[in-house]
Amino acid sequence: MTSFAEKILRDTGYLDRDGLPADGLIFPGSNQLSASDGARVAPLLSRERSALAADAVFKVGSSPVIIFKSSDLPVSDEAEAEWHRLAWNFGVAPLLWVTTPQYVRIYNAYQPPESYSKESPLLGEFAIDAGVEKVFGELARVCGRRHVAMGGFWRSAFARKIDRRARIDNVLLRELTALLKALVGKGVRPSLAQKLVGRCIFFQYLAHRGYVADSELLTRFGGAGLSAILTDLDLTYTLFRWIRQTFNGDLFPIENESEERDQLGPDATKLMPLSDFFGHFNITDRQGRLFPFRFDAIPVELISSIYEKFVHMADTDGETKLGVHYTPINLVDLALDPVFEGLSPTSRVLDPACGSGVFLVESLRRLVWLRSRETTLTRDLIREVLLQQIRGVDISPAAPSVAAFSL
Repeated sequence: MTSFAEKILRDTGYLDRDGLPADGLIFPGSNQLSASDGARVAPLLSRERSALAADAVFKVGSSPVIIFKSSDLPVSDEAEAEWHRLAWNFGVAPLLWVTTPQYVRIYNAYQPPESYSKESPLLGEFAIDAGVEKVFGELARVCGRRHVAMGGFWRSAFARKIDRRARIDNVLLRELTALLKALVGKGVRPSLAQKLVGRCIFFQYLAHRGYVADSELLTRFGGAGLSAILTDLDLTYTLFRWIRQTFNGDLFPIENESEERDQLGPDATKLMPLSDFFGHFNITDRQGRLFPFRFDAIPVELISSIYEKFVHMADTDGETKLGVHYTPINLVDLALDPVFEGLSPTSRVLDPACGSGVFLVESLRRLVWLRSRETTLTRDLIREVLLQQIRGVDISPAAPSVAAFSL
């Protein structure tokens, strides 16, 4: 964090006079991180895991509220827009606070990128040339620590535009629902449509997180991206087989390729909604748009939670009769926070109605975090926690595939 940003945080109450963090402010490497913070907040602060690499996060109670990002140098509009896009994709906190030598800007991190939604996410700008003391006073009145922590901020006109319906989970849910309906409208059975989308999202996770090299795509698919691959049925199933062989043998498996291809017909016409979605087109009117989703930032448990609703809306395998429900992330935290207080890192977790695995995923992340506080974090350690400490059961045949995807 820049020295100028630190001065602003002192004058707005987030740091005390000695520069120490006030209650709720978390810096990278802080020993104040709980198991919940380690799973939810730490990725925001990590320079290895996120291009956002936030300077600090402020929480009220157990809920992250503000992501702080600063720079000693002027920041381009494109770079700042990308910071906001990442903050929105993380879906953790409603506010992004950006400090530069020229200004302080407060963004609505529950609002999608402007190039996607056509609505600016900027809530307010405080220009430094207006006078430093004046800016500090305005910031303290608008979103100083006391104002935010005591709830006054949320009753102000400044916070009026913050709408949870525009948060990443709700937007992605609407997009996936429209995509599913479009595939079914093309004549694809809901159960297959669900698998197709699941495989494609899994591939995007791999690609965005760097597990699929451009050279691999060049060798196997002539350098084509996912959207182009989905316009060719043979290439599409070559990709699906490669994903299965390379990464996870039982994730949305191809149980009968010929039967699937019979459903899809002789060409890839029925896959057009999928190609459009990943090709940055609106699937309803095929108008170009920015693809707003960054799967290297979207928390995997968010996808798991969305899939519960997604499976339910697919109306396959009897889910509508079996009571599949969408579980918001904040509800998961509310249920798990007291459970993990003082919990042994070697404890085992069982969810006897696991659905898409949203509680299991968050439990896994917290257990791994607890284990990492005692020993060096390795792939073998993560595998051990997954295989020995996580158990889930569900009556729905579709649920275990989604839970496996998430875990």
